[in-house]
Amino acid sequence: MMVKLLGRPKGAKNKTRVLDPYKDEIEKLLNLGVSQSSILKIINSKLDNPISLTSLRYFIFT
Repeated sequence: MMVKLLGRPKGAKNKTRVLDPYKDEIEKLLNLGVSQSSILKIINSKLDNPISLTSLRYFIFT
């Protein structure tokens, strides 16, 4: 009997993240006191596929 493995294949995760190219800009805006929702609007205008506020917060706090 064959066993079929379910779920994501084991191995390396993505080496780059969608927001990596914007890291310096995000840090600068945070230091200026710009709200996270405003930063999200700025960054989403530059992306093909918009991200959620939760994704932005995860990027900021990791």
